[in-house]
Amino acid sequence: MENQASEIKKRKLKSTLIICGRVTLLFAVWSLIKSILTIYLATQGIAENNWLSKLIPDQGTPEFNLLITTVLITVVIVVGLFLVVGLMAVKQGTGKKVRSWYLVLAGIMVAASLVSDIYTISAYAADTETLIDAILMVLVDLSSNVALVYIIAASVKLRKLEKNPSVKEV
Repeated sequence: MENQASEIKKRKLKSTLIICGRVTLLFAVWSLIKSILTIYLATQGIAENNWLSKLIPDQGTPEFNLLITTVLITVVIVVGLFLVVGLMAVKQGTGKKVRSWYLVLAGIMVAASLVSDIYTISAYAADTETLIDAILMVLVDLSSNVALVYIIAASVKLRKLEKNPSVKEV
């Protein structure tokens, strides 16, 4: 009976890892789309009232090229981090062995996202017209953080349960 309860908990935790891993993969795609659209709108002058467009130097200048290069490298890194964490969570959820370093990576991503969210709110707070945009962006980021926290929690609980199946409370 106790072994059966342990197996049920394992299945639930593995299911959580698969679902949250896939959600994290979707956030990788969302981050890529959002970044491309933000860069496009800001550089084309479409979003001239946006605080971001005011920070972008004139096109063709070395500063502009450096900024675009830096942003693109950052986007590739962020999308890559989401992909790695999502794929590792799905892999663990399907029963394959994975190393725990991806959980540290997920924790760092949550911390960095929270710092970014604080900066986003403070940057948009000065302009009440764009404050709603900032709040929506932060809500999306917080939902990705929830998925990452669920991945960390489910992975840790699953590892404990696999080490000691007789653990009552996981």
